[in-house]
Amino acid sequence: MSSDQQNTDDLSHALLAGRNPRCVRDDQQDWISSDELRRRVEILASSIAGVDNRLIFLFANNDLASLVGLLAAWAVRGTVSLIDPLLAADAQRSLVEKYQPEILLGASAVSGDYLEVKPAGADLPAFHALRAPTGSAVHPELRLLLSTSGSTGSPKFVRLSRTAVLTNARQIAEALAITSDDVGIAHLPLHYSYGMSIVTSHLVKGASVTLTSGKVTDTSFWRRIGEDGGSHFPGVPFHYSVLDRLGIARVAPASIKTFTQAGGQLDLQTRKRCYEAIDGRGGRFFIMYGQTEAGPRMTTLQHADFLRHSASVGQALSGGRLSILDDDGVAAAIGVEGNVIYDGPNVMMGYAESRADLAAPDLFGGRLDTGDRGLLTGDGFLTLTGRNQRFAKVAGLRIALDDVEAALGASGSVAALARGETILLFAKASAAPDIAEKTRALARRLRLPSSSFVTTVVDELPINTNGKFDYRALGRLL
Repeated sequence: MSSDQQNTDDLSHALLAGRNPRCVRDDQQDWISSDELRRRVEILASSIAGVDNRLIFLFANNDLASLVGLLAAWAVRGTVSLIDPLLAADAQRSLVEKYQPEILLGASAVSGDYLEVKPAGADLPAFHALRAPTGSAVHPELRLLLSTSGSTGSPKFVRLSRTAVLTNARQIAEALAITSDDVGIAHLPLHYSYGMSIVTSHLVKGASVTLTSGKVTDTSFWRRIGEDGGSHFPGVPFHYSVLDRLGIARVAPASIKTFTQAGGQLDLQTRKRCYEAIDGRGGRFFIMYGQTEAGPRMTTLQHADFLRHSASVGQALSGGRLSILDDDGVAAAIGVEGNVIYDGPNVMMGYAESRADLAAPDLFGGRLDTGDRGLLTGDGFLTLTGRNQRFAKVAGLRIALDDVEAALGASGSVAALARGETILLFAKASAAPDIAEKTRALARRLRLPSSSFVTTVVDELPINTNGKFDYRALGRLL
């Protein structure tokens, strides 16, 4: 592939078009320039360029090696699945068997079907290539696969095109007014769509990114961010609950001018206190709403609009459009609750549950039924009122409740509901002896406190006429 041909097509080049002497650093390495980052990406890309189809599983840590791997995969127009590196070994193997990726980057459990390859560069990690590729096709526009359900190991992925990833990076950069002087604090997991978007939205503007696995509860985290000049702090409700308790003025260094909150609804009182604290220090507080299926952001509530619309998640991003439909698919009147629909170029191509699905065309056509319910004001501000679909948002992770049920008991023995940041479990007496141990194990796998799950033992689980759990009846048991 010539450099001219590569430059017109690859996502990596679009994200690394700027020149920045302090482009990226991580917990182990000091700042490297964008030129040095491009050099490392090019070396690794040259090692994987000869592999056909190029489905790449990247077990992504918050470090420079993972970022280089991601950009190198995109440099050769590969399709990358970002996977939690702490996923249990058996879950890793199951995903690999189902999808047969040509390349594994950062995998801890590798079978004999893969051959180790060492790139020509002392600062680049080895990877593993499938000895006998399947030859199974991948759609030419497909660039990214992201999990729909946190770290449960579900084989269901969101399929995102080059256009969706790049468009959303630019939409976010525009909404937050990111410039080349900014430093994004990439502390959210890279395999999590919110975490990935911090990296892409800053790189696309030639800004800097500081990658870290540090925790907001550690003083060393804030010291490091201050030293790096971190200017944009992204957080989920858990992080802002911690900041509210510790005091934003006390712990957050003065360099942070932009605070963004997404990954679930923050309660209104905490949201208001955080706004007041951030506004009082001359900063900006943005509420953002999105889903992995939208690459991941759809709306932003600007700091300047907060006082007038404090319960809202804001307006659609540039190039996107929100609408509210009733249950018959008819447009709802202004201020009337209904199903939230988003139209935009950042919407996914569809889902994948096996390798064969990766060749499928765009099945969504830029329209996403979010599964959320809400209402719109006349000037386009969206307020969310609930969910239609079976997902929970806990500590910023989007968790499929059906996967939780499958992980905790035999079919029909455990039912799960979401209430705020808590997953409510209903277990039949037959499943009760093991439910506590299984719940602790699932909480560890998801990296959630056990208190995120509350279990109620029942004699029988109510069933609808279609043979499925009657979740409304379960809710009335509380």
